[in-house]
Amino acid sequence: MRYIDYKAMKDFYIIAEVCELFEVNMQKLRQYSEQYDVQPQQDQMGRWGFSKVHVRKLHNTIYKAERSCCKNEIMGMKTILTVKQVAELPQVSIPQVRRMIANGELSAMKVGREWRVPKAALEELFERDLL
Repeated sequence: MRYIDYKAMKDFYIIAEVCELFEVNMQKLRQYSEQYDVQPQQDQMGRWGFSKVHVRKLHNTIYKAERSCCKNEIMGMKTILTVKQVAELPQVSIPQVRRMIANGELSAMKVGREWRVPKAALEELFERDLL
C-alpha cells in the first residue's frame, strides 16, 4: 500500500479512483470494503464511491493489516536475508531497500558485493514503523 497525502485528498472518490489510489482491482477493493465494513455510497450525481473519511479509514486499516502480515512472515524466516528478500516483504523496491541501508534506516552488512540484512534489523524497522 503506497503513501497517501491525506491533506491533499478530495472530498469524494469514485470506485475507479479508489482502485487506482490503492493500486488494486475492483474485486480486491470489494473484498477489502466488505472485510473492513466500509461500504461505497452514492454522491449527489449518482456516482458510487467513497467519502474522504471512508477512504482514509479503509487505507489505514489495509495498511496496518499488511504491515502486521509482513511482520508475521518475518518471524518464520532465516536469520540473514538478501536485499531482494527484504524488498519482497514490505512490497518496496530493491533500490528503496538499498537507500534505506545507505541512510542508516535499516542496518545491514556487506558480504562480498552484496548486502545482507539481519532478521533482527528488519523486525526492529517494523516495530519502529508500527508504533
